[in-house]
Amino acid sequence: MNPFETNYGTLTRSGGAIDTKSPLPPKELIPRVFAFPPNPDSFGGISYLVKTQSNSFMVDVPEYIRQNIGFIENTGIPEFVFLTHRDDVADADLFRREFGTKLIIHQSEKYAVKSPDITFQNSLKLNGVEIIHTPGHSPGSSCLYFPAGRVMFTGDHITADGGKPVAEDFSWTYDYELQILSGRKILEYDFQFILAGHGGRWLIRNAKEELKKFIDGSGIGAKNG
Repeated sequence: MNPFETNYGTLTRSGGAIDTKSPLPPKELIPRVFAFPPNPDSFGGISYLVKTQSNSFMVDVPEYIRQNIGFIENTGIPEFVFLTHRDDVADADLFRREFGTKLIIHQSEKYAVKSPDITFQNSLKLNGVEIIHTPGHSPGSSCLYFPAGRVMFTGDHITADGGKPVAEDFSWTYDYELQILSGRKILEYDFQFILAGHGGRWLIRNAKEELKKFIDGSGIGAKNG
């Protein structure tokens, strides 16, 4: 089976319940980008390790277990961990202690992390990536743009449903209309893939085109004429 189309397990967010199968190893979804199994400590959220030519970084954190720690040690110690929003912080501080990595989160949600190393307001550029504030799912939700791989990491801002982009419904989001408007913001970037924090198939291909269809279909923020 194509690894792009494979689920790690069954996730149920109703009532905060998480049902995951036995831990499986991380998978390389696109070259040098690895997805970890769902993390039960962050509502079944998916995290990623990206190995570039010069360094490595992570988007959110996986479950703090020996299998994941060993994989990171063997693949590439992350220079920083970008935390997409307050819900998926989980054991980020333990990974910081383990690897000496820096934790990055939006200024408005810094309370979710014990002494974050880097905070930002509108955007942050470092080491060949750009972090973009995209409020809506939560006040500080943000995305990471990795131009070398033409990837947009969206956390819970844009999630995946059958390989298509969606925004979580009103019961799971802070401001749905703002979330859609922030989606228009990331359409300004040149990306081919979205790697989401939730959904049965986290990789969205032809992502910019698919995201534009979804956002235009919402009718929110559409230009008249």
